[in-house]
Amino acid sequence: MKNLVVGIILIFLLIPVVILSYIVFVVQQPAPPAFDRYDVNHDGRVNSSDCNLVYRISRGYLVATEEMLDRCDVNEDGLINDKDAQLVFNAVLHRDGG
Repeated sequence: MKNLVVGIILIFLLIPVVILSYIVFVVQQPAPPAFDRYDVNHDGRVNSSDCNLVYRISRGYLVATEEMLDRCDVNEDGLINDKDAQLVFNAVLHRDGG
């Protein structure tokens, strides 16, 4: 009987610990950074490097992986072309206050 009481007490003491651990380690984890659609190289900034990357791929100067092609198709029309490069360029100008 004594073991049963001790077991029940331990269970009731452990439940809050488990719940708090879940909240601290699972619920409150920060979300991974969401990349801006125009940050095609995923360096955390929208800048001339992104423009250069899209332009070079659109002109065939750079062979791109599937992942790069997906990131560089900023208008999501299935093509990497001057329209994508212009969108990234405009985003850079807008963020620089131009």
